[in-house]
Amino acid sequence: MNNRKQTIIDRRFQLRTTFSIIGTTCLVLLIVVAVMGISAVQNNKRLKDIIAKQKDICTSQENVLSTLVLIEEKRSWDSLRLARDRVSGNVMKNKEMVNENIVTIEEMAQGNKMLLNGIIIFVILLGIIFYFVLIRKTHQISAPIYLLTRYMEEIIEGKYPEVRPMRKGDEFREFYELFERMVETLKERESR
Repeated sequence: MNNRKQTIIDRRFQLRTTFSIIGTTCLVLLIVVAVMGISAVQNNKRLKDIIAKQKDICTSQENVLSTLVLIEEKRSWDSLRLARDRVSGNVMKNKEMVNENIVTIEEMAQGNKMLLNGIIIFVILLGIIFYFVLIRKTHQISAPIYLLTRYMEEIIEGKYPEVRPMRKGDEFREFYELFERMVETLKERESR
């Protein structure tokens, strides 16, 4: 009665299988989180650079404003030429910085798109890998059960099966060996 409530019956097999699946999943998630973290740190650095450039643009615009105030106060041709030179220099500098910022933001957007596509491909590959790992693991479980079922059918038909040895990695080894001993014992009893 207690065995029905006990969830871990074959401790070695159940824990090894459980921890291998959990370990693989955690490792994969750790890799995904690491890639996303690295990307986020790089993007944050680039955004801070953009913010600094935007502050420079604001400072430059303040310089243009001060130049215009100077023109208003002095109302001279020299002031006008000075203002024109400052304004044209600031406008070109601002245009370059804005274009650099636009390029940086576009690169970040492209990088994020590539990261998302990479994660999607990674999840698909993970699904394929899990499929093959689990098919192999379930084969190591189902193959011995399949053989035992065939051997039991032979015993029901009144024949004694030639029990072949298990393959390396097959599960339920102790149960299979007990079944082999049972078949040998039955053969010995009948031969007496």
